[in-house]
Amino acid sequence: MKASNRPTRRIFLNYVRHFNKHILNRIVLWLAYKGIGPYSVVTHRGRRSGRIYKTPVLASHVEDQIYIPLPYGDQVDWLRNVIAQSGCMVFCKGEETTAMDPEVIEAEVALSFLPEGRRNLLDRPEVEKFLRLTRSEG
Repeated sequence: MKASNRPTRRIFLNYVRHFNKHILNRIVLWLAYKGIGPYSVVTHRGRRSGRIYKTPVLASHVEDQIYIPLPYGDQVDWLRNVIAQSGCMVFCKGEETTAMDPEVIEAEVALSFLPEGRRNLLDRPEVEKFLRLTRSEG
């Protein structure tokens, strides 16, 4: 992307984030809890408020690892909360799992572990990083 387009893209992403946070996320949370679509829910505690938050994501479960694309980058609040707490709960298809050891990794690394269908869905230029979590035993 040209340097001159970056401020415009940042402004656009801020509008998209606002729309997603206040409107779309409520719909996607409902879909995730009903098991409709590829959605999962990350439950995390706020770093300052201590409040419990639920964030819809596109999580890919591969063996004992969970990969979550970060289309808005690695400075979003939910990710910072997960890292500060060293983990979170992930709800997917009717099952809640404890996920630990959060690590932000490059997209190329994460995509190499994903099944082809999911890789094709998530291989986008705007997704540069992923969060990798490890499912906790028990």
